[in-house]
Amino acid sequence: MKVLGLTGGSGSGKSVAASFLASRGGNVIDADAVYHRLIAEKGRCTRAVSRAFGPDILLPDGTLDRRKLASLVFAPDGREALCRLNEAVHPIVMREIGKLLSKAERSGVPYVVLDAPQLFEAGADRLCDATAAVLADRDLRIRRLSERDALPAGEAARRIDAQLPDDYFREHCDFILENNGTADQLREACETLLSRLGVPAPAGRRER
Repeated sequence: MKVLGLTGGSGSGKSVAASFLASRGGNVIDADAVYHRLIAEKGRCTRAVSRAFGPDILLPDGTLDRRKLASLVFAPDGREALCRLNEAVHPIVMREIGKLLSKAERSGVPYVVLDAPQLFEAGADRLCDATAAVLADRDLRIRRLSERDALPAGEAARRIDAQLPDDYFREHCDFILENNGTADQLREACETLLSRLGVPAPAGRRER
């Protein structure tokens, strides 16, 4: 089973690309979804965040106060808080992703797309046979993020600026998917990438 690590910043269109990349019979493991599932209930992940930030980071029911946490890690001086969060949760999320990858392999899936915004920060790239990043212009990302999450443009910009720059992805990833155009153009780029990785098209579909 092949594993393609897919990364990129907020508003790049990574989730759309993941669905296109899974279109030849692959599975998608969404690292963000794994993280949000783990912090939605009391458990190892919320306890780790509480140890890192103090008990006030939890709501009265023991779950994570995500609004308060976001105000810390996405603040202009939030780099240290973001690093502390990553150190607390990445090992737990990585263990869960490892279990999901093992389950996918047992099921006979030919390949998995690991959709992980912090692919390199978490060390998840070590689980991958190849890595790809979805990139888009900053202004376009701000608009997409503002529309998706109902954020003021300034807040969307701060979140984007807290993430790794495009140059980092260009240096570290095996492939780059530019997403400044239409969905059809992104789909075609994903089809080309799958072919380069040796993933065959389903019967009846012509290779591009």
